[in-house]
Amino acid sequence: MQGAARDAWQVMAAREAVARIPSSSGMRLLLARLLELADSEAEPKAAAVGPRLMAYGRALETLGEWGLAADVYTSATDVVPADLDLELLADAQARLAYVERMRARWDEADLAIQRASALAGRLGDARRVLRLKVSSANVQLNRGRLDRAEDILGETLALSAIMGGEVHSEVLHARGELDYDRRNPRGALEWFERALGSSPSEIGRERLLLNISAAALDLGARTVARDALLVLAVTAQTSNTRWLAVVNLIEVATLDRNELVFEQYRRELAAESLPPRTAAYFAIYEGHGYRAFGRTEAARLSYERAASLAVEHQLDRVARDAAGALSALESHVSELRPKAETALPASLLALAARVRALREEAVGAA
Repeated sequence: MQGAARDAWQVMAAREAVARIPSSSGMRLLLARLLELADSEAEPKAAAVGPRLMAYGRALETLGEWGLAADVYTSATDVVPADLDLELLADAQARLAYVERMRARWDEADLAIQRASALAGRLGDARRVLRLKVSSANVQLNRGRLDRAEDILGETLALSAIMGGEVHSEVLHARGELDYDRRNPRGALEWFERALGSSPSEIGRERLLLNISAAALDLGARTVARDALLVLAVTAQTSNTRWLAVVNLIEVATLDRNELVFEQYRRELAAESLPPRTAAYFAIYEGHGYRAFGRTEAARLSYERAASLAVEHQLDRVARDAAGALSALESHVSELRPKAETALPASLLALAARVRALREEAVGAA
């Protein structure tokens, strides 16, 4: 980052761009603080730049601006010397791993995890190292490498139980995602219930509610799924969480055979620039809706779009789902699953009650 004396025109252009951001936007304040450093005569100090870049990166994440966030975290790594703030560098690489995973850039995510793990090792931070192992397992899950993900999670489960708290919740959550990817939604919900009771972060709770809704839908428990999604509709902190909630609401509308609500949610997502994995799942569930409402050719195009995204971004499970959906379409199989509402097993009724309480707290008892 250069001072104003070195590149006055660039700073002036940046200042004008910031001025066009609504004054009510938190992003304007973050950028203005960065610009203060660039606008100074002296070379900005890395100790001041690094934290501001990290705050800017997290703000971009909440907007789903994964590519820009990756650039910011890379800049933070380039600007801050390792002997100045090792913890910030470890955080920057961990966040970079996450946003690269959201972009379906698996090799880049793995490299960032390796760099973050090395830095965490130098810090002697066992909790951070463990959390990065969960991140690595999530990359393997997203790539469809379930056996490798299970091996990693097996290595972390006992140790995370000793540590407890948020990190243990993350391991339990990832273990539930593994069961879900293995088509075992009941087992997944049992893991998710344990994760919900183990002090998840606010973002972790949001992800849990998303996955609870998906697994509940697979079991036919639409009321539980809808409760979870309504919580997210009110409380979601990030764009991608909201988008994923809408994907699931599209599925609920399809199962309810409510074409008007389906079309409302479908149009909402069609107008967004979605990250690859979210876009692929949107295409799958858009296709399911089209199929349920007798729009066969539109369903085919949606499934083909999902298949194309799966190939481009190495989304193995989406590829299988898209292939299965296209095969069912060709075989004239119209029903995706029974429309009738079903109750969760008795062992999961406490989870249903907890989700209902969260919904009542967020949006009322109606």
